[in-house]
Amino acid sequence: MTKAAIYVRLSEEDRDKTTEEQDSDSIVNQKNLLKDYAGKQGWEIYDIYSDDDYRGSDATRPDLNRMLKDAEERKFQVVLCKTLSRFARDVTMVDTYINNKFFEWGIHFVAPANFADSSQ
Repeated sequence: MTKAAIYVRLSEEDRDKTTEEQDSDSIVNQKNLLKDYAGKQGWEIYDIYSDDDYRGSDATRPDLNRMLKDAEERKFQVVLCKTLSRFARDVTMVDTYINNKFFEWGIHFVAPANFADSSQ
């Protein structure tokens, strides 16, 4: 069975949560959309990686880096992210991972809200 990693992110300026432990509504909505999408594809969710309060240009995001390490170790076959901008806002980072490293590691990237799928 295909395993998918879900990656969600929200910048600090977009947050609407009242406590640090709480997920923002946007994070909750992203998770629900991506879980539903994975289910419709028949994919098993390997893990959900969530960076709340981080900018898309911040390469030090803890869960992004944890996901990239797991991707390199080929623990899943798909990265699901609501939109390309939730993954990264840095063109170099997008090119490095989505167009190069993921291809090398046999992983395809899917952003359903952008109709983006690196396998097509």
